[in-house]
Amino acid sequence: LVDKRFAGVAVGVGTANIIGRVHLAPMQIGKDVYGCSFTVIDNQGSPMDLLLGLDMLKKHQMMIDLKNDCLRIGDDSDVVPFLGEAEVPDHAKLSAR
Repeated sequence: LVDKRFAGVAVGVGTANIIGRVHLAPMQIGKDVYGCSFTVIDNQGSPMDLLLGLDMLKKHQMMIDLKNDCLRIGDDSDVVPFLGEAEVPDHAKLSAR
């Protein structure tokens, strides 16, 4: 299901090899399911499993609310709390690198 025509290199703070793109996959956030596209990168050695991009946040009208530690979706009918530090699995912590 990965479209390898989108392979390349992602450049930003660092670099990563782009394996390809998944054009549409369902992803549940809170109580709702959203159709999302994903760029698949080779992230060996990174604790990050998934990054939500600005394009997806805008498309689904999601807002990162740092004051209240949550993700607000649409008209605030769905509010998804962020995990507390103690709830994040050790393998997913940035300090685990």
